[in-house]
Amino acid sequence: MLTEIISELSAVKRRFIYYFPLFLQCGSIFTMKKIYFLSTCSSCKRIMRDLGTALDVFEKIEIKLRTLTFNEIDQMRDLAGSYEAIFSKRAIKYKALKDESLQESDYRKLIHDEYTFLKRPLCIVDEQIFIGNRPQNILALKVHLTKG
Repeated sequence: MLTEIISELSAVKRRFIYYFPLFLQCGSIFTMKKIYFLSTCSSCKRIMRDLGTALDVFEKIEIKLRTLTFNEIDQMRDLAGSYEAIFSKRAIKYKALKDESLQESDYRKLIHDEYTFLKRPLCIVDEQIFIGNRPQNILALKVHLTKG
C-alpha cells in the first residue's frame, strides 16, 4: 500500500514538474492577457507594432480566423458594461442596419455571427478591458501594462 502511494506521488511530481513551467509561461488562472485583432486592419497592425514585446505574453486572437464564442462575448460585455460598448458602428455592414433599433441581444448575435462587428483591437488584461483604437484607450493600455 505504501509503495502504491509513493508511486502515485512520484507520478504527480512528474506531472507537476512538466506542467508548472507551462503554467508560469501562460500566467496564473487569475491573470488573463488577450488581444482580439484583425490582421488586415492597419490600425491593429500599427497598435500591435507600437506595443511591441509587451504583447509577447498575450494570447493573440485573430477574429477573422476564429469565431468568437458566446462565452468570450459575454465576458467582454461583463467587463465593458454592454454589448454595444464592444460593437463597431464603423463596420461597413452596419450601414445596412443603421435604421434598425438594435437591442443588446441583437448586438451579441451580430458580434458572434460577423467578426467585423467587434470593435478592435480589443485587449483584456486581468480584469480590465481596452476597446478600440482611440489614442486615450491605447495610452491607458500602455500605462496599465507598465504597472503590471
